[in-house]
Amino acid sequence: MDELQRKSLAQQVAERLIHRIAQGIFKPGERLPSERDLSSTLKVTRTTIREAIKILQGLRLVTVRHGDGARVQDLLRSVSLEVLGELIFMEGHVNIEALDQIMEARSLYGKVVASLAAQRRSQDDMKRYADLLKQARGLSGPALQRMDMELFHALAMASKNMVFLFVLNAISSIYQRHESVFSPAYADTQALLDAHEGVLKAMQAQAPQTAGQVMLSLLENQRKLLVEVYNGQKDKQKT
Repeated sequence: MDELQRKSLAQQVAERLIHRIAQGIFKPGERLPSERDLSSTLKVTRTTIREAIKILQGLRLVTVRHGDGARVQDLLRSVSLEVLGELIFMEGHVNIEALDQIMEARSLYGKVVASLAAQRRSQDDMKRYADLLKQARGLSGPALQRMDMELFHALAMASKNMVFLFVLNAISSIYQRHESVFSPAYADTQALLDAHEGVLKAMQAQAPQTAGQVMLSLLENQRKLLVEVYNGQKDKQKT
């Protein structure tokens, strides 16, 4: 709940509206309730509602036209990766389904990037990655999480594909905003460092298949660990 408390009132209202759109309560093509109705229902001012609608508009979840109000866009056709960060929480709780989907995509992304990095790397790419890995040793907690993203950035650079860099920027933004949510995935520090060491060796040997498999194994283990932690918390809340 600390993360929610740091958000502005308009952001919290926008989050509730996003969740209702994601759940299909507000369907594509439909108009959102009027500012007056939303203000009354959510117990906030109409100014706050307008600010929240602007947030939704920026995420391309709604279109706003004078005299027509705010119409819901098709979530699966109109929005970008940015909205994923808003779906991690549902009514103050971690949305395990959304989190698992993010981690699944991260696993597949990481496998491809590591494979391409091993195939296309230069000497400078390998030095950059090796230097970052050296810095990572001895780190833990949030510092290790941030260094892990730097290591991924080095791999994306080595892949020589700018689209992978842009995707990583979106993933990094989600991680930065919800750092504490992803922290359980980093419980096994040694496994993380060993995996990056394995990828480095595969890069040096120019063995793309090995690099991809090592990275996939790490990321799938992190995914499994993260989902288990939050499913366990969910079960405790039920009892």
